[in-house]
Amino acid sequence: MVGTEMKGVAFLFSETGTEGGWWAMQEDGFLTEDGVHWSYDGLRLLEEGDDFTVYADDGSVLWQGIIHQDTTTGVIPRQVIRKGKLVNDRTWKQQVVGGLWVHWVQAGIDPEVWGELFVGNRLCLLKRASVPEIVKGLVDLIGRKLTAYVGGVKDVRAVDRWISGRKPNNGAEQRLRFAFQIACMLSERDDPRIIQSWLIGLNPELADRVPLKLMRDGNLEIVGPEVLGAARVFHAGG
Repeated sequence: MVGTEMKGVAFLFSETGTEGGWWAMQEDGFLTEDGVHWSYDGLRLLEEGDDFTVYADDGSVLWQGIIHQDTTTGVIPRQVIRKGKLVNDRTWKQQVVGGLWVHWVQAGIDPEVWGELFVGNRLCLLKRASVPEIVKGLVDLIGRKLTAYVGGVKDVRAVDRWISGRKPNNGAEQRLRFAFQIACMLSERDDPRIIQSWLIGLNPELADRVPLKLMRDGNLEIVGPEVLGAARVFHAGG
């Protein structure tokens, strides 16, 4: 994955006002003036599409993969005080890992196993691509027309503007990042022609829906895990 590489330690970031923990890393080299405490300037919350690696004490890889945020699996109501009583608020639901509220969990891994990766300030590596890098990579794998399609635009010239540094509109960045994640996974085994055919074809793992259309039109919190699962089946030779 192209992009900026950042080294640091993995931890669960939480403080007053965050209303739950965010999976994060503290990048090396960012300390307060006393040279002892971490500076907020080095705080990196993990984002959808990040390439993230966590290492054991001996330097071996404990986990490596692309971040895909699952915000729905295992959610339970938060408790609030109303009229002096502690009650469940069914309009405010979150996930729990290690007894702590969190904003999301990593798709495809047991949440408690995921949480253990962030205990003990383990060394980690974060690779994050910029939007121009993501768009250029998508164009190389699926072409300009399909890149424009998943980005929600009809004019393919918008793709060139994204590559030049203009920010996509209307939440398109998240869809482009997710499409790039899927395309990169498939490119480990297949060439661009096969990847494009998979993206625009009716998929039996998705009840004969079209992956790229789901990525463009669907709620990624819902359809994202479904598309990722279908891509994994195909990547494994299914």
